[in-house]
Amino acid sequence: MNFLLDGLHEDLNRIRVKPVTSPVEANGRPDQVVAQEAWLRHRKRNDSVIADLFQGQFRSTVYCPKCESVSVTFDPFMQISVPLPKQHSVISVIFMPRQHSKKLSRVSRPV
Repeated sequence: MNFLLDGLHEDLNRIRVKPVTSPVEANGRPDQVVAQEAWLRHRKRNDSVIADLFQGQFRSTVYCPKCESVSVTFDPFMQISVPLPKQHSVISVIFMPRQHSKKLSRVSRPV
């Protein structure tokens, strides 16, 4: 499925000449600001209906215990792999819309 979506995205991408971009680091700024900057930078190279419908962002935090440095980045994704547990449990997903006027949505489902 990912192969199909990626192929459709590349064929439908409205960006023909892709600019060089650099990663976005938080450097103490609020997550909302960093996420928006990272998303806009990603969209400079990826603008298709597939990106509109199927792409999102992961928030990654890396902590170094030696120097106590913290790095926060937002990385794009097209699919999320969720492991299926062997025992009965509940999986919760939080949806954060890009439009600030909308509220967060939390969905919990037993599996």
